[in-house]
Amino acid sequence: MLKILLVKSVLLLLFFADVTVAQNSDYEQFRKMDIQFNHMDAEIRVGELGSIEGDVEFNGRFLIGEIDSLMFDAVQMQVDDVIVNERTMDFEVIGDQLIVHLDDPFAAGEPANIRIVYKANPQFGLHRNYNNTIFTSLLPLSTKHWLPIVDHPRVSFTTDITFIHSSSKQVVTNGNRRENGVISIDEQSTRFESHFALPSTSLFFAIGDFDEQSRQMADNEIFVYQEFSDLDIPDEIFSIADSTLRELENLTGVDYPYRDLHLVVLEDVMWETRKAGSGVVLLDSNENLADQIQFGIMNQWAGIILREEQWSEPDAIQILNGFFAHHLGMNVQTEQMWPETDGESFYEAFLIENLESWAYYLQNNSTLHDVLNFSVESLFDANKKVYDWKDFSGFLYETTGQPFTDRPQFEMPEVEEAEEFEYTVEMNWNEEENTVRMLFKSVNGIIKELVTVKVEEITFNGVNERELTFTGERDEVELSVSAGIENIVLHIEERDDVTLTEKKPFMFWIYQLRNAEEPEHRKNAAEGLSEVTDNPDLQLAMRDALQGEKNPEVYASILYTLAELTKGASGTDQLFLERANARQEKSVQKAGAYGLSYFEGNSQAISRLRSLITNTAFDEVRELAVESLSRITEPDAFENIVEALITQEPALYSVPSMLRLLAEKGKHESAIQFSETFVSREFPILIRFQVLEFMLEYDRDSDSWARRLTTLLDDPDPRIRYKSMDALHILDDSAKDDIVEKFRYEEYDDRVKRRFYQR
Repeated sequence: MLKILLVKSVLLLLFFADVTVAQNSDYEQFRKMDIQFNHMDAEIRVGELGSIEGDVEFNGRFLIGEIDSLMFDAVQMQVDDVIVNERTMDFEVIGDQLIVHLDDPFAAGEPANIRIVYKANPQFGLHRNYNNTIFTSLLPLSTKHWLPIVDHPRVSFTTDITFIHSSSKQVVTNGNRRENGVISIDEQSTRFESHFALPSTSLFFAIGDFDEQSRQMADNEIFVYQEFSDLDIPDEIFSIADSTLRELENLTGVDYPYRDLHLVVLEDVMWETRKAGSGVVLLDSNENLADQIQFGIMNQWAGIILREEQWSEPDAIQILNGFFAHHLGMNVQTEQMWPETDGESFYEAFLIENLESWAYYLQNNSTLHDVLNFSVESLFDANKKVYDWKDFSGFLYETTGQPFTDRPQFEMPEVEEAEEFEYTVEMNWNEEENTVRMLFKSVNGIIKELVTVKVEEITFNGVNERELTFTGERDEVELSVSAGIENIVLHIEERDDVTLTEKKPFMFWIYQLRNAEEPEHRKNAAEGLSEVTDNPDLQLAMRDALQGEKNPEVYASILYTLAELTKGASGTDQLFLERANARQEKSVQKAGAYGLSYFEGNSQAISRLRSLITNTAFDEVRELAVESLSRITEPDAFENIVEALITQEPALYSVPSMLRLLAEKGKHESAIQFSETFVSREFPILIRFQVLEFMLEYDRDSDSWARRLTTLLDDPDPRIRYKSMDALHILDDSAKDDIVEKFRYEEYDDRVKRRFYQR
């Protein structure tokens, strides 16, 4: 028996070694299943840095008899013990598999109780963001990195999970929270239970310093966990979640199965493209929360109750989400801030922005929409839970007799953006003839029809109103005006696609700055006066206006004009030094910082800008102050200042700008040297990513990148690994081959892995 096991082990080792080389990123279709799983009990201790110590027991039954081994997915785990039906079994971990050698064959239908005691330190499938929140990935084949399991959409079971975690943190996972217990000063336990079978692929947990809010709705309790207690979660969020649950229950005929809904709001979701687990929705605080909540709840039905066997064949599930989005009236608006991939990774199938395409497809395929409307309840009532397009179209045919054998093929129409027209209108005032000649010039777009403009002529005696029209690329209109004219104001009232930028005589602008009731009109006047800086009376007039202005936006615009007018003239620095102060309003701080950009070599200006960088509460002000500082300092002095500032926490998010400006002043080597620190995992991803982009642009040394990539391609953040691949073309051929050979077989993220084969 021992000899047979050894031979099997050698053969399995050779087989799994080859599998590891060509490891898959998607689930296996029609995977061999020897056990039907019914329930999982688990106790999982999660360390501060994400290490795992687990004791898990699966209960089910053997589907076939006479098997001599069981296989579980378990990536780089230390397995300490395996017990099957209360008997300790031999086992081995080969490649990504735990092979359990059964000492006696079990009969088909016989109970199967498998207990596994293990340790893991996942390098994939478990994230830890900058706020030290630990949470699991929902990408395919990620569960097996933190839990020994059959990681496949066809495997589902009820759960009873106890997490042991830091007493200062809170845990959220699938199911309903049952109890908390104190283990020690440093640790506590939290137990969650689910009586609804969860797919193994939708298991999720998050541990962090959360602020928790909850609302008991009609049938469900909705929990919101957020990393930031100062992030306002309005009551509307709870009502959106509740109404979406009710609408989908009515549409599908299936009650929401988990009772509790857990919404986890994070600052950084680590490039996850699918954010819904069973009863859990992961939310990015930087994007529209309402859209994400609706999409995540839709996924509870189309994605978890019904699910695709492979992410690379998701059409059946995605078209259901498009159907739901159409019924919910969703109009998704998203922005992609992270690296754009080649668009070919199947991970991207589950991005929320794809809903628009699926909803559009259904709008233009009324037969399919009607068939779904008729058969959706039957679809969810069927015993089958895992669908590809063949299964899905077959069900629709059996239900309605309508053939949909071809997978959806569609292209979104090119949406023409609403055309906007921008014109300048230059007013030339002839005092002797009492006329104003208005010259309209197109800046963007040409209007072919007449545009009506309302004219307000402001005089000593009141306001005269009239209308004029213009059209085309260039048009000129002459108006007769009163001898007592003070100003002319133009309005286009019946359309909002035309913008007029006025260029007025000095006296018109001055009158408007001093007398207009609307702050926006005074602001326009201050900005307009920046184009007539040759008038000798302007500086005095602007200083007078500054004394009486209370609105900070108008006040700032006056400062900008004074900066353009004085351009660092001797004796004018105090005007901006007083305003470049963290106690001022945001707009005034910005204007003060801009004004100081003209005072090259001025020690007071340099000192004030340094102070503003570290003391202002506004990132926009800090960025402008950094830029102004670079303009007024010599390269060596700026290098010294940057070296001091980058170590100060308030200036952290301005580090990428400072490094780039330092390089632009000719200090490339110093900038690269400073940047090495800020690509490390101790810093927020936004800083790391921007610094990495800077380094890729300015450092072209093969040896430096060969050294650097050994760390970057081992980084736990997939965005860093992905972007770092841009450096491969900088390496010489030998170094490139060494790097690729070392890392491509260790990479599990499909987006990153693809780049090894696209180099």
